[in-house]
Amino acid sequence: DFSSRTLDDKLLTLSNFRGKYVLLDFWATWCGPCVAETPDMKATYDAFGKDERFVMVSLSLDSDSAAPKNFARNHGIAWTQGYLGDWSKDKVTGNYGVVAIPAIFLIGPDGKVLATDLRGSKIKEAVTAVLAH
Repeated sequence: DFSSRTLDDKLLTLSNFRGKYVLLDFWATWCGPCVAETPDMKATYDAFGKDERFVMVSLSLDSDSAAPKNFARNHGIAWTQGYLGDWSKDKVTGNYGVVAIPAIFLIGPDGKVLATDLRGSKIKEAVTAVLAH
């Protein structure tokens, strides 16, 4: 579990999503490969964002919250955007074993990690597979 702030300064706690599938994305605007995942993340959100069993959370490692806030606004990103701040001071990435970004995890309703290193079309495929049940 972890707590963070959203880009609009609300409390974000992973355990609030217990009982749902959570797509958890560690990223930053300065990370080219992270930005390159935006279309696949948006496609996943467009397909499943209204499903009650599913939630998406992106956690920014930008040193300034204005960068991810502007990016989300300019790219029409509607899913939950959390802010961790400077990677060197952050504890959440270490708890998840994140050594490089993007790092995208699929977490089950019981809080267990179901998939890691999701990239490209594998993001939507993994979510499709778990929600098909």
